[in-house]
Amino acid sequence: MRSVNTFVYDGEPVSHANNHAWRKALIRAGFVDFRWHDLRYSWASWHIQNGTPLHVLQELGGCADSTMVLRYAHLSSEHLQNYAGNSKVEKNLLHGVQNEKRQA
Repeated sequence: MRSVNTFVYDGEPVSHANNHAWRKALIRAGFVDFRWHDLRYSWASWHIQNGTPLHVLQELGGCADSTMVLRYAHLSSEHLQNYAGNSKVEKNLLHGVQNEKRQA
């Protein structure tokens, strides 16, 4: 699988981030205990929350397998919406009550 650079600056991939400029920016922003990789989590979370399918996110993020991508699956419920009403409890109960009345 071809790796995709998640972060770019001026159209060029960012390959080194934990440098003096990065640490100074964190201090100026008031961040404590913040890692470069935390940005990757935010990026993936935003994708999932905006409907990017897991298999697409896997490719975009250059993940070798789905294990890492599945960490973000809980952030979206869109893929569950088509199935949420499958039990139709109220409809099934109502249908059962109507059948009992007819048989009585």
